[in-house]
Amino acid sequence: MTMRSLFAIVLLGVVTSTATLYAEVDVTQPSRVDSVDAKRTQRESATAGVLLLGVILFIGIMTVVLMMLYGSRLRRLARQRGQCTQQTDDFWFLRPKTGLPSKHTEGEEADQLTDSSR
Repeated sequence: MTMRSLFAIVLLGVVTSTATLYAEVDVTQPSRVDSVDAKRTQRESATAGVLLLGVILFIGIMTVVLMMLYGSRLRRLARQRGQCTQQTDDFWFLRPKTGLPSKHTEGEEADQLTDSSR
């Protein structure tokens, strides 16, 4: 017996056993395997749904907890008086203006005012 003939016999045996297997199955009646697969699929989808709901709930709770912790920290920082590096003058607007010299002299400003009113 050669390898080719041995392979042909094995292949023929597999084909005939597969054909008899499919011939024995009644297509009109739902098989027991289909109902078991359907239950398993339903159980897996329910488990995935519960797991997804749990993950969403966990993320939501963690977000609320983090907001509470950081909110209390920010309130504490807001209550503390900041360190002033320089003392500010509360009446800064009453001081005389000092700064850059004006572009025009006083005489030119008066001329411009009278020219613009004409």
